[in-house]
Amino acid sequence: DDRDVFVVTADGGIIKHTDAYVNENNLMATVATYGIDASGKLNAKVGMKSHGIIYDYRSSVTGLTEKKKDEFYKENWGNINGLKINGVDLHNDREAIMLVEIVDVEAESYASKIGNDLLFRINPFDANQFVPARYRSRKLPFEIQRGFLDQSQYTVTIPDTYVLNEIPSPVQISNKFGTYEMEIQRNEAGELIYKRKLMVRKGSYSKDEYSSYRNFRREVAKNDNLKILLTQKL
Repeated sequence: DDRDVFVVTADGGIIKHTDAYVNENNLMATVATYGIDASGKLNAKVGMKSHGIIYDYRSSVTGLTEKKKDEFYKENWGNINGLKINGVDLHNDREAIMLVEIVDVEAESYASKIGNDLLFRINPFDANQFVPARYRSRKLPFEIQRGFLDQSQYTVTIPDTYVLNEIPSPVQISNKFGTYEMEIQRNEAGELIYKRKLMVRKGSYSKDEYSSYRNFRREVAKNDNLKILLTQKL
């Protein structure tokens, strides 16, 4: 993508520029419904839609055997111990350059028991834990080559015998490198609605800006690792 190419036609050769996949053109949208039961077990149906360069990476799953698909998703969600893949449904639209993945999963003891309470990470499927390496004295400028947009929305069912006493405050971060938004709400049914968006922008930056970029990614990783404590009702 984003380069000059020589195209041979019936009338001769011409120079064309390929499409540039930058920022929101590289989209990963995740919508999931999952539940945590009183034992801490997770059951989930996860829908993912990818475009652009993210499509280029993820579309390789369509050619895998069932065993390799199982390995692909377990590696992709390596943060979930004891993950079991119960079903995979794939829709590859090559014309629209879009892949839709629908995956049914479960995991015993996803939530940890803390006495009578349950502790679990609210974002099991799209947490971005990347933090750039630390340099005491950066010598060179750096580049974010393409940029991307990650969007997530989860509907989370918690056990009837548990309650979330305090909903974490929303988070909003905006700077030249990108934006991050996270919010948790509770609907009328008592389910938790988790919304999260991360945009990382394409750009070239000076060495003096590297520390600020690293701090941005650290804040993203910290908030994506947010854990929820459910308290057992008396």
